Amino acid sequence: MEDFDRDVFAHDPRHPRALLGLARLLAESGADDEALRLLERVSPSVPLAATAERLAAELRTRGGVDGDEPHSGHGWRRTPADLDAGLALGRVLAARQRWEAALAEFLEVVRRNPGFADGAARKAMVDLFAILGAGHPLTDRYRSELAKVLFR
Repeated sequence: MEDFDRDVFAHDPRHPRALLGLARLLAESGADDEALRLLERVSPSVPLAATAERLAAELRTRGGVDGDEPHSGHGWRRTPADLDAGLALGRVLAARQRWEAALAEFLEVVRRNPGFADGAARKAMVDLFAILGAGHPLTDRYRSELAKVLFR
């Protein structure tokens, strides 16, 4: 496999099918960061770009989440300044594929401070939209809500 990869990449270091295939193998083995680096090399103009972006969104969503749901039951809202807790809760919910609850948490962080943590909540919402797909009811609903918050 390794020789094949080198041969394909020697001829075309941005070969989308090879990049996507190798990224999937790396993701399955838990090498998410390396898989993400390969997916970044897939050109946005190729037919496989949407598939590569969806896989990248899945990897970003599942990555870096440890432990239990912090302050489950939306308890973080008792302290409005604690946006870190809301962001952490959204990440845990997203990693557990609790899409609607995750989107709600991320949206609340964006409402309170759109630029918090370099726009991490907004970026997480965009990743979830990629995972769910353009026609999903949650994508439609929360994309609209996000636009209202950002462009009011």
